[in-house]
Amino acid sequence: MPAFHFGDSERPLFAHYHPAVGAVGARPAVLICGPIGEEGIRAHRMLRVLAERLARAGAPTVRFDYGGAGDSAGACEDLSFSTMAADIVAAHEEMMDMSCAPRAIWIGLRLGASAAIRAAQRVPRGPAGVILWDPVVDGRDYLASLAAAHADMGLPAAAEPDPGDLSEGPTEALGFALSMRLREELLAMELGDLKRKPTRRALIVAGAATPEMESLETALARLEVIVDKRHDGGEAGWNSDEALNSYYVPIRTISALVEAVETWR
Repeated sequence: MPAFHFGDSERPLFAHYHPAVGAVGARPAVLICGPIGEEGIRAHRMLRVLAERLARAGAPTVRFDYGGAGDSAGACEDLSFSTMAADIVAAHEEMMDMSCAPRAIWIGLRLGASAAIRAAQRVPRGPAGVILWDPVVDGRDYLASLAAAHADMGLPAAAEPDPGDLSEGPTEALGFALSMRLREELLAMELGDLKRKPTRRALIVAGAATPEMESLETALARLEVIVDKRHDGGEAGWNSDEALNSYYVPIRTISALVEAVETWR
């Protein structure tokens, strides 16, 4: 599991490469686009398990930190939805050069899934498929959920999803700064309004069918994306307070993702 830096020397990004076990052959390379903030911490272990499972199944896999997050260069205040999408494109290009795989599949979790959809609309030789795991469909609702979680912890300076507050500069949600640019972009983000086809095939993975997920499915289908769905309410708790600091890993979901990658090869 080699660790490496890539990208702009002024803003290097940190990543782990999980080489395929055995011959790669026709297997796609997989790029894992994780969430940010507290969700990124909660998801770290299960995304590593996912990457290891994919590599053992013959799919070279890269997981990385966005600029301003994890071990990549930059501060939290530098991270925005746009920079996340740009970092995904850079990671994709690096992965394709490293792996020599014939095609790529992206797996995005939470806001990483949303940024993956944005990025996939920009890459000429983009992913053959995108797996959207608990994607953030409405940025305003996402900010509201961060504000609620922050308030529940009894912490000051919760991130209020109010456009009138944007001039106040970065605020904080669960110990992570939210830049004014990130908040502006999230307030305007609605994946149900997609204008360009991001990929040929998509899998939406969520705990249950919701109006938000249905709107995303409709938007993708309208652009002639082949859409599959998977619901497993029994494994929706990875992002719960009960799972925090535990060894919980949603094995059924991870197995389903590995199977989807094998099926799409």
